[in-house]
Amino acid sequence: MNNSNNTDRIEAYVMDNMTSQEKIQFETEINNDSELLSQVNLYKLEVQALKLLERQQLQAQFETWKKEKQQDTGATVRTFKTRNYLQILSIAASFLLLVVAGMGWINTNYSNDALADSLFENPMARSRADQSSDPLAEALEAMAEKDFERAITLLNDFDGTLFATKATLKKGEAYYQKGDYEKAAATYQKIVNSPNEQPTNINEANWLLAGVYLKQGETTKATALLSELATTPNMRQQEANALLKKYQSIWHRLTW
Repeated sequence: MNNSNNTDRIEAYVMDNMTSQEKIQFETEINNDSELLSQVNLYKLEVQALKLLERQQLQAQFETWKKEKQQDTGATVRTFKTRNYLQILSIAASFLLLVVAGMGWINTNYSNDALADSLFENPMARSRADQSSDPLAEALEAMAEKDFERAITLLNDFDGTLFATKATLKKGEAYYQKGDYEKAAATYQKIVNSPNEQPTNINEANWLLAGVYLKQGETTKATALLSELATTPNMRQQEANALLKKYQSIWHRLTW
Protein backbone atom coordinates (compact mmCIF):
# COMPACT_ATOMS: atom_id res chain seq x y z
CA MET A 1 0.00 0.00 0.00
CA ASN A 2 1.35 3.42 -0.97
CA ASN A 3 0.88 5.42 2.25
CA SER A 4 1.73 8.77 0.68
CA ASN A 5 -0.74 8.32 -2.18
CA ASN A 6 -3.48 7.01 0.15
CA THR A 7 -3.02 9.98 2.48
CA ASP A 8 -3.69 12.43 -0.35
CA ARG A 9 -6.69 10.46 -1.58
CA ILE A 10 -8.19 10.06 1.90
CA GLU A 11 -7.88 13.80 2.48
CA ALA A 12 -9.48 14.56 -0.90
CA TYR A 13 -12.32 12.12 -0.17
CA VAL A 14 -13.10 13.38 3.34
CA MET A 15 -12.85 17.02 2.29
CA ASP A 16 -15.08 16.33 -0.74
CA ASN A 17 -12.42 17.33 -3.27
CA MET A 18 -12.86 14.30 -5.56
CA THR A 19 -14.74 14.15 -8.83
CA SER A 20 -17.81 11.90 -8.95
CA GLN A 21 -15.88 9.21 -10.80
CA GLU A 22 -12.93 9.38 -8.38
CA LYS A 23 -15.32 9.17 -5.43
CA ILE A 24 -17.09 6.08 -6.79
CA GLN A 25 -13.77 4.36 -7.49
CA PHE A 26 -12.38 5.24 -4.05
CA GLU A 27 -15.52 4.03 -2.24
CA THR A 28 -15.23 0.74 -4.11
CA GLU A 29 -11.68 0.41 -2.81
CA ILE A 30 -12.81 1.26 0.72
CA ASN A 31 -15.45 -1.47 0.62
CA ASN A 32 -12.80 -4.02 -0.36
CA ASP A 33 -10.00 -2.85 1.93
CA SER A 34 -10.63 -2.91 5.69
CA GLU A 35 -7.32 -1.18 6.43
CA LEU A 36 -8.16 1.68 4.08
CA LEU A 37 -11.62 1.95 5.62
CA SER A 38 -10.06 2.23 9.08
CA GLN A 39 -7.73 5.01 7.87
CA VAL A 40 -10.67 6.92 6.37
CA ASN A 41 -12.72 6.64 9.57
CA LEU A 42 -9.73 7.71 11.67
CA TYR A 43 -9.14 10.70 9.43
CA LYS A 44 -12.80 11.74 9.76
CA LEU A 45 -12.61 11.55 13.55
CA GLU A 46 -9.38 13.54 13.65
CA VAL A 47 -10.81 16.24 11.39
CA GLN A 48 -13.78 16.60 13.72
CA ALA A 49 -11.50 16.84 16.74
CA LEU A 50 -9.17 19.31 15.09
CA LYS A 51 -12.10 21.54 14.14
CA LEU A 52 -12.69 22.02 17.85
CA LEU A 53 -9.17 23.34 18.23
CA GLU A 54 -9.30 25.44 15.09
CA ARG A 55 -12.36 27.24 16.38
CA GLN A 56 -10.53 27.60 19.67
CA GLN A 57 -13.56 26.31 21.50
CA LEU A 58 -11.54 24.61 24.19
CA GLN A 59 -9.45 27.69 24.83
CA ALA A 60 -12.51 29.93 24.96
CA GLN A 61 -14.31 27.57 27.33
CA PHE A 62 -11.34 27.40 29.67
CA GLU A 63 -11.07 31.18 29.69
CA THR A 64 -14.78 31.50 30.45
CA TRP A 65 -14.52 28.98 33.27
CA LYS A 66 -11.50 30.79 34.69
CA LYS A 67 -13.32 34.15 34.74
CA GLU A 68 -16.43 32.61 36.27
CA LYS A 69 -14.37 30.97 38.94
CA GLN A 70 -12.89 34.32 39.94
CA GLN A 71 -16.43 35.71 40.27
CA ASP A 72 -17.79 32.67 42.09
CA THR A 73 -19.85 33.74 45.10
CA GLY A 74 -22.56 31.09 45.50
CA ALA A 75 -23.15 27.34 45.67
CA THR A 76 -25.52 27.33 42.67
CA VAL A 77 -22.93 29.01 40.51
CA ARG A 78 -20.27 26.61 41.75
CA THR A 79 -22.42 23.63 40.78
CA PHE A 80 -22.96 25.08 37.32
CA LYS A 81 -19.27 25.73 36.81
CA THR A 82 -18.31 22.28 38.08
CA ARG A 83 -20.58 20.74 35.45
CA ASN A 84 -19.06 23.01 32.81
CA TYR A 85 -15.55 22.09 33.91
CA LEU A 86 -16.27 18.35 33.71
CA GLN A 87 -17.72 18.82 30.24
CA ILE A 88 -14.60 20.66 29.14
CA LEU A 89 -12.37 17.93 30.53
CA SER A 90 -14.46 15.33 28.72
CA ILE A 91 -14.03 17.15 25.39
CA ALA A 92 -10.29 17.57 25.96
CA ALA A 93 -9.90 13.91 26.95
CA SER A 94 -11.81 12.76 23.86
CA PHE A 95 -9.57 14.86 21.63
CA LEU A 96 -6.42 13.49 23.24
CA LEU A 97 -7.65 9.92 22.82
CA LEU A 98 -8.28 10.54 19.13
CA VAL A 99 -4.83 12.02 18.66
CA VAL A 100 -3.09 9.21 20.56
CA ALA A 101 -5.03 6.58 18.60
CA GLY A 102 -3.96 8.13 15.33
CA MET A 103 -0.34 8.92 16.16
CA GLY A 104 0.99 5.85 14.35
CA TRP A 105 -0.77 6.84 11.13
CA ILE A 106 0.15 10.50 11.53
CA ASN A 107 3.85 9.74 12.07
CA THR A 108 3.87 7.31 9.15
CA ASN A 109 2.67 10.03 6.79
CA TYR A 110 3.63 13.42 8.26
CA SER A 111 6.81 13.09 10.36
CA ASN A 112 10.07 14.60 9.11
CA ASP A 113 11.37 11.10 8.38
CA ALA A 114 8.27 10.20 6.37
CA LEU A 115 8.37 13.44 4.38
CA ALA A 116 12.10 13.01 3.75
CA ASP A 117 11.70 9.44 2.50
CA SER A 118 8.88 10.52 0.17
CA LEU A 119 11.34 12.71 -1.75
CA PHE A 120 13.33 9.61 -2.66
CA GLU A 121 10.37 7.53 -3.83
CA ASN A 122 10.61 8.64 -7.45
CA PRO A 123 13.83 10.55 -8.18
CA MET A 124 14.26 11.62 -11.81
CA ALA A 125 17.63 9.88 -11.99
CA ARG A 126 16.14 6.45 -11.19
CA SER A 127 16.52 3.92 -13.97
CA ARG A 128 15.61 0.27 -14.38
CA ALA A 129 18.53 -1.91 -13.41
CA ASP A 130 17.58 -4.50 -16.08
CA GLN A 131 18.21 -2.06 -18.94
CA SER A 132 21.49 -3.31 -20.33
CA SER A 133 21.94 -0.12 -22.34
CA ASP A 134 22.16 1.94 -19.15
CA PRO A 135 25.85 2.43 -18.21
CA LEU A 136 24.79 2.65 -14.55
CA ALA A 137 22.93 -0.68 -14.67
CA GLU A 138 25.40 -2.55 -12.47
CA ALA A 139 25.39 0.18 -9.82
CA LEU A 140 21.59 0.37 -9.92
CA GLU A 141 21.40 -3.37 -9.45
CA ALA A 142 23.67 -3.09 -6.41
CA MET A 143 21.36 -0.43 -4.97
CA ALA A 144 18.33 -2.63 -5.60
CA GLU A 145 20.10 -5.32 -3.59
CA LYS A 146 20.83 -2.73 -0.87
CA ASP A 147 24.57 -3.17 -1.39
CA PHE A 148 25.17 0.56 -1.12
CA GLU A 149 28.94 0.37 -0.56
CA ARG A 150 29.38 -1.52 -3.83
CA ALA A 151 27.01 0.87 -5.59
CA ILE A 152 29.02 3.89 -4.42
CA THR A 153 32.27 2.29 -5.59
CA LEU A 154 30.78 1.60 -9.02
CA LEU A 155 29.30 5.11 -9.29
CA ASN A 156 32.67 6.70 -8.47
CA ASP A 157 33.98 5.28 -11.75
CA PHE A 158 31.76 7.72 -13.66
CA ASP A 159 33.45 10.85 -12.29
CA GLY A 160 34.59 13.01 -15.21
CA THR A 161 32.42 11.18 -17.75
CA LEU A 162 29.25 12.21 -19.58
CA PHE A 163 27.28 10.30 -16.95
CA ALA A 164 28.90 12.02 -13.97
CA THR A 165 25.83 14.04 -12.89
CA LYS A 166 23.46 11.10 -13.11
CA ALA A 167 25.94 8.96 -11.17
CA THR A 168 26.37 11.68 -8.55
CA LEU A 169 22.61 11.91 -8.01
CA LYS A 170 22.46 8.15 -7.53
CA LYS A 171 25.50 8.26 -5.25
CA GLY A 172 23.75 10.78 -3.03
CA GLU A 173 20.76 8.46 -2.83
CA ALA A 174 23.04 5.54 -1.94
CA TYR A 175 24.55 7.54 0.94
CA TYR A 176 21.03 8.50 2.07
CA GLN A 177 19.78 4.92 2.06
CA LYS A 178 22.98 3.88 3.85
CA GLY A 179 22.22 6.43 6.60
CA ASP A 180 25.26 8.63 5.90
CA TYR A 181 23.33 11.90 5.60
CA GLU A 182 26.38 14.17 5.81
CA LYS A 183 27.94 12.57 2.74
CA ALA A 184 24.57 12.57 0.99
CA ALA A 185 24.25 16.32 1.56
CA ALA A 186 27.84 16.96 0.43
CA THR A 187 27.25 14.90 -2.73
CA TYR A 188 24.18 16.90 -3.75
CA GLN A 189 25.89 20.19 -2.89
CA LYS A 190 28.58 19.39 -5.46
CA ILE A 191 25.92 19.49 -8.17
CA VAL A 192 24.22 22.59 -6.77
CA ASN A 193 27.52 24.49 -6.59
CA SER A 194 28.77 23.41 -10.01
CA PRO A 195 28.96 26.53 -12.26
CA ASN A 196 28.35 24.60 -15.48
CA GLU A 197 25.53 22.34 -14.32
CA GLN A 198 22.15 22.25 -16.05
CA PRO A 199 19.27 23.92 -14.11
CA THR A 200 17.23 20.69 -14.27
CA ASN A 201 19.99 18.78 -12.49
CA ILE A 202 20.44 21.55 -9.91
CA ASN A 203 16.71 21.51 -9.16
CA GLU A 204 16.77 17.73 -8.74
CA ALA A 205 19.79 17.96 -6.44
CA ASN A 206 18.04 20.64 -4.36
CA TRP A 207 14.90 18.50 -4.17
CA LEU A 208 16.85 15.53 -2.82
CA LEU A 209 18.99 17.77 -0.61
CA ALA A 210 15.80 19.04 1.02
CA GLY A 211 15.01 15.42 1.89
CA VAL A 212 18.40 14.99 3.50
CA TYR A 213 17.93 18.16 5.55
CA LEU A 214 14.51 16.96 6.73
CA LYS A 215 16.06 13.66 7.78
CA GLN A 216 18.73 15.56 9.72
CA GLY A 217 16.15 17.80 11.38
CA GLU A 218 17.47 20.90 9.60
CA THR A 219 13.97 22.04 8.74
CA THR A 220 14.85 25.68 8.05
CA LYS A 221 17.22 24.65 5.26
CA ALA A 222 14.77 22.08 3.95
CA THR A 223 11.79 24.43 3.76
CA ALA A 224 13.93 27.15 2.16
CA LEU A 225 14.85 24.78 -0.68
CA LEU A 226 11.29 23.52 -1.04
CA SER A 227 9.92 27.08 -1.09
CA GLU A 228 12.33 28.00 -3.86
CA LEU A 229 11.30 24.95 -5.89
CA ALA A 230 7.62 25.69 -5.23
CA THR A 231 7.80 29.26 -6.51
CA THR A 232 9.90 28.81 -9.67
CA PRO A 233 8.94 26.83 -12.81
CA ASN A 234 10.57 23.39 -12.72
CA MET A 235 9.65 19.72 -12.87
CA ARG A 236 9.42 19.48 -9.07
CA GLN A 237 7.28 22.60 -8.52
CA GLN A 238 3.97 20.80 -7.98
CA GLU A 239 5.52 18.18 -5.70
CA ALA A 240 7.33 20.86 -3.70
CA ASN A 241 4.05 22.71 -3.14
CA ALA A 242 2.33 19.51 -2.00
CA LEU A 243 5.16 18.66 0.38
CA LEU A 244 5.16 22.14 1.89
CA LYS A 245 1.43 21.85 2.55
CA LYS A 246 2.04 18.61 4.42
CA TYR A 247 4.90 20.16 6.37
CA GLN A 248 2.79 23.17 7.33
CA SER A 249 -0.29 21.11 8.20
CA ILE A 250 -1.50 20.53 11.74
CA TRP A 251 -0.84 16.83 11.21
CA HIS A 252 2.89 17.50 10.95
CA ARG A 253 2.77 19.60 14.12
CA LEU A 254 1.32 16.59 15.95
CA THR A 255 4.28 14.35 15.05
CA TRP A 256 7.33 13.76 17.22
